[in-house]
Amino acid sequence: MRHTIFVCAFVVLLMLTPAIYGGVGFTIDVKRAVNACRDYRNKGTLDQSQTQSDGGEKIYGSIMLAQSFKPNMDKMTGISIKIGKYLEKSSRMGNSNIEKNAKGNAKIAPKIDRIIPKLIKTNFIKIFKRFGRVSSLVTSLATPKSSTVLDDLGSLTIEIRERSHTGKILRSRTFTPEQISNNSGWIRFDFSKPIEYAFERKYCIVCYAEGGDSEHYYNWSYGSGDLYKEGYAHISRDGGEHWSGLSVDFCFKSYGENYSEEPDGITNRYGILIYMESASYAKESIKAMKEVLWQHGWNEDNIWIYERSQYWDIKITFRELDKKEDSDDILLFMYAGHTAWPFLDDYVKRLGAERMVVILDCCYAGQYSGRYPHAEMLMSSRADEESWASGGLRSGVFSYFVIMAIRSGYKTAEEIFNFAAPKTTATAYPDPQHPVFYDGYPGDIPVVE
Repeated sequence: MRHTIFVCAFVVLLMLTPAIYGGVGFTIDVKRAVNACRDYRNKGTLDQSQTQSDGGEKIYGSIMLAQSFKPNMDKMTGISIKIGKYLEKSSRMGNSNIEKNAKGNAKIAPKIDRIIPKLIKTNFIKIFKRFGRVSSLVTSLATPKSSTVLDDLGSLTIEIRERSHTGKILRSRTFTPEQISNNSGWIRFDFSKPIEYAFERKYCIVCYAEGGDSEHYYNWSYGSGDLYKEGYAHISRDGGEHWSGLSVDFCFKSYGENYSEEPDGITNRYGILIYMESASYAKESIKAMKEVLWQHGWNEDNIWIYERSQYWDIKITFRELDKKEDSDDILLFMYAGHTAWPFLDDYVKRLGAERMVVILDCCYAGQYSGRYPHAEMLMSSRADEESWASGGLRSGVFSYFVIMAIRSGYKTAEEIFNFAAPKTTATAYPDPQHPVFYDGYPGDIPVVE
């Protein structure tokens, strides 16, 4: 371990003291040296991928390539692409040729031998062989500055952009030519900080090079046809000014993590209550529900009220709830309004709580029976019936009796429904209203203690 640290420090020292070599200029890539000594750990598990390949597209000069995709995990931690570099034969120098040239440089090699003790030099070679860097390092140390084919090819930059190839750049990393294999292979880009809530939108991998030409280029492998249904491939030949679609999908993998759903032994209750302003007494029903929950032991900070149009705020709350809740907890969602319940299925299905209660007080509520298969759902009317509010009660009729059930000491979702349903049918006016119960949970869910 001490030898490794010493060697890394020695590489940095060489960069800072070119005078040691009699004033001869040398090129040592700082990123290459640091990356060689760093332990990159693969983060996350495989999420999205397209791995079939039957061709490739060149990247050089002003050519940029892009592949969009849609993650399915809460967080995105990194990506991989299948890519290689291609050079004219005369420029492809093997390790043996490079080492031979290095040994033949009579002015440089003796100085290296005098400066690097035998023990350090041995460890130096071992370390960089482990990372596949020995040939590039010898070249950097033993070759004066000159224009090479690799310099002409330039570095490869991989970006993660939001939504599309023209979107905001979220993450970026540059790879040197030496880090890309001569033949097509996978290179991985792990993010230093994951992208949160990745599942809710599309992203795009964008690649471009600093130089190169038609004989010296990077080649991103692809599979012909529409192999990946959640994204598309694009190309720009003018540095990103104009883009056009390709009938292929580039080879890529994305990695991610989900928020922990491990039980902590504590049952917390969380409620999101939504009303529609234009629906009679919907707001009053929701406010009364929050009050009765608070009076029966709920933490007021864990109850959120929104008007249906506050869609973005509702989404943000679902995000935060996803990070807070776990399988021990109980979730309650209630909607009072007209027919359209603001479904957020992509968010609801990601929640880890095993016990969920959904209360719908809206027209034709029964049509949503079973929409959340593992929940208990209390619906104010059948699929072909309207739901009514009462000016005398200043509430939706069904909501009024649900709240009355809690105040009367009923605790579980099924007990509350069995109390409220017949009273709703008897009170609703002018048309019949028959509440519906869906039981998707194998047991009782206590709404209150």
